[in-house]
Amino acid sequence: MRLKLTNRGMTMNLKRKNLAAVLAVVALAVAGHATAQKLGGSEVRIGVVVPVTGHAADVGKREAIGAQAAVDVINAKGGVAGVPIKLYFADEGSNPQEAISAVRKVAGDDKVLAIVGPHYSSTAEATFPLGNRLKVVQVAVASSKPGVAKANRPYAFRNTLTEDKIADAVVKAAMKRYGFKRVAMISDTKDAVARAIGTGVIPAALTANSVDVVTGKDPVTFQTGDLGFTTQVTRLKSLNPDAVGLGALGPDALNIILEARKQGMKQPFFGTAPLMEGNLPERGGKAVEGCSPAASGTSRWTTP
Repeated sequence: MRLKLTNRGMTMNLKRKNLAAVLAVVALAVAGHATAQKLGGSEVRIGVVVPVTGHAADVGKREAIGAQAAVDVINAKGGVAGVPIKLYFADEGSNPQEAISAVRKVAGDDKVLAIVGPHYSSTAEATFPLGNRLKVVQVAVASSKPGVAKANRPYAFRNTLTEDKIADAVVKAAMKRYGFKRVAMISDTKDAVARAIGTGVIPAALTANSVDVVTGKDPVTFQTGDLGFTTQVTRLKSLNPDAVGLGALGPDALNIILEARKQGMKQPFFGTAPLMEGNLPERGGKAVEGCSPAASGTSRWTTP
């Protein structure tokens, strides 16, 4: 587990490795199907439902590139049972309704055998039940809200740690670094995973580590895509916490931190995996130095 603010290169490599792993799992599953039923046709059709528009477009475009790169490697080694993989892309638009349409397209029109995606938990909550009805496997790369995949078996899976597994490690690392005792929470009320992090996951981890959550059960709130955070940050500042916990996606987290620095807040901010989205380090510059997000990985990797 890496618990420091990292650069774009590490984030991109993490995504590419995750996508390669997802596609390898899908390929193995299809290979098993091929052994049992003699895979036919000129290609193995795999759908890739990722956001290339909307607030998650930045990460979705990188996922699409990573997926194609992984398929190129697999096909260079003979594909699946001698049959090459072909990807069928659909934009899930960073919102549930477009994600449903995208899954219907690749499952119905393109007749894919399995789908990599969608990205966020808010879209996965909408498409996982549909995948069960269509009997099409979906493997999400970044859906980390606890319980989403488990509630939608047998066709829903994901290739990431859930936020409850990450939060305790983040809190312990941030406590060790800053020694805080009083934390204020700010949380999205619209996005599924950000809401779960801000209202449940991080507060529970803080309480378990004997940290006083000064916002109690009512965090300062906003909604994904809000244009301004002056009121929310003014409230946070008035609470005078030692640190601020973020239940937010990367782009919103960046705007919150920038507004906090504008208002003179010097407290550290911390959160879990969604903070890694949106190129937070290079866009935030010095304003985000010292923030503590998390990225799930493996100690077996020798490079970022």
